[in-house]
Amino acid sequence: MRSGIPKRSSERIYAESYLDYKSDIFIFIEDTDESSRKIMLELIQRAIDENIKIDRLHSCGNRKKVIEKFEERNEDRREIYIIDSDLYMLFENRRFEKGLVILDKYCIENYLLDINAIHKLLYEEAYIINDKEKLLQDFDYLKWFEEQNKLLLQLFKIYAIEKYNDLGIETVSYSVNSLRKRKGKGILCSCDESFISKRIEDLKILIISKIGKEKFIIDEVFIENQINNRNSDIIVSAKDYILPLIFDRLKKFANNTSARNETLKFRLAQMINIKPFQENLISHL
Repeated sequence: MRSGIPKRSSERIYAESYLDYKSDIFIFIEDTDESSRKIMLELIQRAIDENIKIDRLHSCGNRKKVIEKFEERNEDRREIYIIDSDLYMLFENRRFEKGLVILDKYCIENYLLDINAIHKLLYEEAYIINDKEKLLQDFDYLKWFEEQNKLLLQLFKIYAIEKYNDLGIETVSYSVNSLRKRKGKGILCSCDESFISKRIEDLKILIISKIGKEKFIIDEVFIENQINNRNSDIIVSAKDYILPLIFDRLKKFANNTSARNETLKFRLAQMINIKPFQENLISHL
């Protein structure tokens, strides 16, 4: 004899048990990449009161989906939605909405560009080197970073024009390794100006073919003005471009190539000055 009580699906039972789980704060992010998720969780845990319990990081997949989830948010519980600034920072002005955290740098990995933390990591990795002062002097992070960032900013200006016009052209997925200097069969830890210039010219031709030269010139001036009004270390993707270069350079100076980049990133997340990230997050708690 069939019962008149409808049966619940296993998916519904799971959903209900999940919603019954008591948590202080629910956090929704873009990244599905485990390395970026771990860095995000580490920085959040360092930034907030230790008594606040994080349910877990809910990965939505991309920026648009996080914003959609935010617009459908459950206002009966405390929820935080975090999105990268990406290159939208140069042309998108969103009003402050409590609960929607827009990082004030390109991506979460840009918070790892802390010179003191990078120096500490370098010295720890260089376990056969005792002269810390000479090591840091030879590494010369600030000069090296300024040189790479200056070159890459010109490329990211073009990436921004592409994004501003939403053309669907490949940008940051183009590997930084294709832009690095060569020495024989080896790849060096810095960018090649000629490779970047070629990449820029190829993109310009492609973009102009879609939007026209006149609009390209107008957009280029607009984006360049926006870049000039911001700190240089927030615009180029640290995840895709800067950190891979830094880590290869660090391994070279430390004479230690065994460390994985994901491990180095997480260690930086434990070392950096948390205040810049905390200031962005705290107004939403």
